[in-house]
Amino acid sequence: INLDDEEICEDFAPLEIIKGEKYEVKYIKDYSIDPHTNTINYHVVWIDDTETIENCINMNNCSETVMNYIDITPSLQNVGIVYCRVSSNVQTNYMNGHTSFEIQQRNCIKLCKEKGLNIGMIINEVSSANRKNGIKHLREIVDNISQKFTIVVQDITRFSRNTLVGLQLMQKIESKGGNVITFAEKFDYSDVIARNNLRVALSVSEHDSEILSYRLKQSIALRKKRGDHIGKPSFGWKHMRDSLGSIKLIRDNKEHKIIKKIREIKGNARGRYKLMAESLNLNGTLKKDKKWTPQMVRYVYLHN
Repeated sequence: INLDDEEICEDFAPLEIIKGEKYEVKYIKDYSIDPHTNTINYHVVWIDDTETIENCINMNNCSETVMNYIDITPSLQNVGIVYCRVSSNVQTNYMNGHTSFEIQQRNCIKLCKEKGLNIGMIINEVSSANRKNGIKHLREIVDNISQKFTIVVQDITRFSRNTLVGLQLMQKIESKGGNVITFAEKFDYSDVIARNNLRVALSVSEHDSEILSYRLKQSIALRKKRGDHIGKPSFGWKHMRDSLGSIKLIRDNKEHKIIKKIREIKGNARGRYKLMAESLNLNGTLKKDKKWTPQMVRYVYLHN
């Protein structure tokens, strides 16, 4: 079956990042492969002995469990692990037009089909690839990789922007018999020439990142010098350009009315935060285009 872009988008987007602890999976009982999408469905037994069928896209926080199951299942071979990464939570907001995860997934899924890989997991991670202690999900994948697995990424920058970290991960993957392929550059880690190309690409990726960081720092320094406010305005304030073009903070009277209402909270704080959040949402009052949560109300209450 040849899927076009629209079919793939319909099946796999938009997705939401899963936060928190790992699912309480007791074990994986069985599997099946969806012939339409080449994705693996898992028969999962949970810690409370309930059983469900979960598509690989729902196993985002269970990479160790899933990969161990695949390793001990002889009938599962040539498995692709789709790894998608963005640097900030802002880039996950599909409703505000950010489609990075959706595009990465679509392209990686296409590449898996071209390479004849069954998709064992689709991992979404929000992490800077420059930080040595970042990319936690990717590290867990690499720790559990074997010759059955190929990590599939949109481009080399999604894998790492730190040459040293990237090379260490690549070496670990190679020693365990795994592979890495990229959609954009068509890189592969399966032979000597391919491995060298990937190493060079990692170095270029870090260089580009450093240049971008330098330009950003220079821009911030210039804006600070002319008196610009740097960063997002906190709730109750907004940006306005003065006659010289500098960005200044001014009071947002509409938001200050909401702050005043929140400051009037009495009684049990936890319960009141929840009631206030529900009241604001019911009236259609948003916080920077987002619905209120008790945590948001609490933050505004304590910091205004």
